[in-house]
Amino acid sequence: MLTHKDAETAAAMAVTDKGRAEETPASSEGAEAPRPSPRAAAGAAGVPWPSVGCQCLSAAALMCQTLAQGMAQGWSSPGVSKLMHGEGPFVPTAEERTWIVSLFELGLLPGSVVSWAVFTRLGRPYTLSVAPLAFLVWVLLTYFASSAGHLYAARLLAGTGMGVNFTFSSIYLGEMATPVMRSVLILVMTLLAPSGQLLAFVIGPQLTYWQEALSPLPLIAASLLLHLFCTRESPFFLAMEGRHEDAEAVLFKLRRGHEPAAVREEMAKIRRSVQRQMEEAQSWRDTLSPPGVKRAALIVMVLSGSPALFGVTTVLSFTQSIFEEAGAPIPKVASMLVIGVKVVMIVVSMYLVERLGRRVQLSATAIINFIAMVAMSGYFFVKEHLTVDLGPAKWVPLVALMAFMAATGGGVIPVSHVLQGELLSQRAKMIVAPLSAVLLSATSFGTQQAFGALGKIGEYFIPFGVFALTNLFIAVFTILVVPETRGRTLVRVQDELRERALSSTASRQQLVEHGQHEQDQDGTLAEREHAAGSA
Repeated sequence: MLTHKDAETAAAMAVTDKGRAEETPASSEGAEAPRPSPRAAAGAAGVPWPSVGCQCLSAAALMCQTLAQGMAQGWSSPGVSKLMHGEGPFVPTAEERTWIVSLFELGLLPGSVVSWAVFTRLGRPYTLSVAPLAFLVWVLLTYFASSAGHLYAARLLAGTGMGVNFTFSSIYLGEMATPVMRSVLILVMTLLAPSGQLLAFVIGPQLTYWQEALSPLPLIAASLLLHLFCTRESPFFLAMEGRHEDAEAVLFKLRRGHEPAAVREEMAKIRRSVQRQMEEAQSWRDTLSPPGVKRAALIVMVLSGSPALFGVTTVLSFTQSIFEEAGAPIPKVASMLVIGVKVVMIVVSMYLVERLGRRVQLSATAIINFIAMVAMSGYFFVKEHLTVDLGPAKWVPLVALMAFMAATGGGVIPVSHVLQGELLSQRAKMIVAPLSAVLLSATSFGTQQAFGALGKIGEYFIPFGVFALTNLFIAVFTILVVPETRGRTLVRVQDELRERALSSTASRQQLVEHGQHEQDQDGTLAEREHAAGSA
């Protein structure tokens, strides 16, 4: 969404010699571009403060809609409770209540698939603005609902908004931000989603059904306005479209305060990276064929596409019900504590992620989740199948779920989001990100339906056991497969994945050639022995 003035600025900044970073940039009057002041250069972790401000402003709309997304996720607990107690427009049946809760997760599917075409053709800001529009219709349908069918449609639309946000926000931040700001902004977004849930849990009981339905409206309106005026297009997208002058102009705005030569060098690297990816994948069928892309796609599909199998979405949707079934004291307060712990730990993870590294943080928190889910599975097995007094152990579900949410917020979810924005090449993002959202939608819907069905027959220990095994698998998978990306630019991450894949291919080729050579030698020796025996 560049103006005529932006295009003129881009033309003035363009280099005649392609990508020579040392060349002195000229302004529209031909004078030397001003160098950043020492104060401007002393930003956060080496990022100039003007650049920090520009990147945060470009991401502000995402922050608002992510908070609204959290409120949409958290609506079901107080909202459905009001309906069941006759405080809304109708009283749903138990089956209708289950569908109202679980259809939100199914909405991820249309959100990720439908917005894919917009993302690849019209650009990032247009795609991301689909989410607040979906949230707006969700609010209106919820407010005017008079039957379960209206709420089914409303929850599907809310899930659609989450599908857009979940699939494409991390990709946009990964393309737009510097390495340090990239992880910070993605983690802030990861913080805002449970913060929205906590906000819904806290203010929901204090409002009427209709007041609660309208409570996300200010955030939705702010998000739409910020998308319209502040969200900048991704330099990577513009480079893929061949709009190199526009891409450089946007990059100069996002890197305000940086050395002009450094910005030009970054732009040259972006152009080379995009050009190589376009050459390696001439068609969508070839997208996963370049070296390293399949490995990155596998990692993203496993980490971003299956949080439901970790137990995250089920615990968030049924927090209060789990505590009630476990016999824990004060279920409402316990639910708020669990969500609050997750919010606090996401803040902590923002400090840890650039110090511990992605692999250490992700594997350690997955192991903690494994222990917590084993405790929950064991507790429910004893409660449901053994005649044992659990009175002294009623604190176990609260402690286990607080540990689970602490580890989830401290590593499993935020690091997965960061890696989604870092590992995928530009063309691979167009395919893998929607597919991971489809996988998340299917697994979330399935696990929630299965959790409710198993709960009715008193077998809660089974899903918690499955969650434990999944988290153990994630810990092992991270140690063996996931690369470290801390402090690396997107271009460097792609180069390292490519080099590692080529190195692995070369090693396999050497082994094949060595084996063939040994077979040839064995064959020659056998021929000689046969000849000697015949003689």
